Amino acid sequence: CVPINPFGGNFDQAVRDYVLLDTVAKGKTSQLNFLGFISGDTSTFLNLPGGPISFVLGAEYRADDLYYDQDDDVTLGYTFYNAINTFDAEKSKVKQAFAEIRIPIVKDVPFLQELEVSAAARVSDYSIGNTGTVWAYNGSAIWSPVDGLRFRGNYGRSVRAPNQVELFSPFSQN
Repeated sequence: CVPINPFGGNFDQAVRDYVLLDTVAKGKTSQLNFLGFISGDTSTFLNLPGGPISFVLGAEYRADDLYYDQDDDVTLGYTFYNAINTFDAEKSKVKQAFAEIRIPIVKDVPFLQELEVSAAARVSDYSIGNTGTVWAYNGSAIWSPVDGLRFRGNYGRSVRAPNQVELFSPFSQN
């Protein structure tokens, strides 16, 4: 133990050696992501009274890898840094396919300024945790009887899978 006068401001090397500590934290986050989609509309061969039908079809693949490690002095809480335990998460992989469609049924007629329906769906397959394969989807309708007045209805289901930190990070100060 070395006595310290915090009000003097003149710290000799013995005080600095006692109070200061060089620490190291190493972390790695990597993600591989492939995404492909096609989108378009039917304007060249089909137009409804509200316009062409538009669509999107696609697929995505993601792989995530996480690692984190600190000096033992930091992990044990002997410094002012957050004591985060070492973790090396299992690699996660997600495969997804998705589709969306928008159908403008009618537009610019009396009491039907706009009438449109749309839908979307996504199937996801998660490699970690107990999530597995899940579906997310939604559907909506828009009706505008006159300019400036619009009614909209939606129904959907969404899914959130746990991430690697939530699954693999050990209990720590944070």
